[in-house]
Amino acid sequence: FFSSRRRHTRCSGVSWARRCVQETDAEYMGFNDNFILTTGLNRLKPTWVYSSEEKKLKIRITQTSLTEGFETLREHYIDLAIFLEQNHMVVEKVQVKPQQVTEIELDVSENPGAILLNAYDIAYVSVEIDNQSANYFKNHLKDIQDELVRAIIWRGFIETVHDGDTVSYTHLRAHETPEHLVCRLLLEKK
Repeated sequence: FFSSRRRHTRCSGVSWARRCVQETDAEYMGFNDNFILTTGLNRLKPTWVYSSEEKKLKIRITQTSLTEGFETLREHYIDLAIFLEQNHMVVEKVQVKPQQVTEIELDVSENPGAILLNAYDIAYVSVEIDNQSANYFKNHLKDIQDELVRAIIWRGFIETVHDGDTVSYTHLRAHETPEHLVCRLLLEKK
């Protein structure tokens, strides 16, 4: 993205002024073309597997458009949180390509309990929580210290219920709001 801080650090003096304006304008036009002039919100859905022999975490991120008729898939830079033993959270910067599937492979020393896409909410995307991570969060959400990460997890659960993507309709009760359903599901133990 463009920023005035970048202008001050990379563009000082008269000789740099023209170059700085051109770079800033190019960054703005790229942002303008990719976000402002296009419509729609993207959803990111992870699937993942851990190989204990290779000590590799393989993540497949499927990107879809949530706005019917506007099938724009965008490039996103997100924080990927990996939850290890005792709720130790490791955060990796990840690039999601402007295509339907992005595959990522990371070196991880132990089998994660969960992953969370867009952990610090830096990208304008809707994030789905996979079933394995949902089960982990149901049991460990109270132990996660970072308030923003907890809020992102809650929002992921609420969006999943709101969008009708719950695992089973047997979880639904006629009088429940989406927020009540999320609370009940998190409190249940399987």
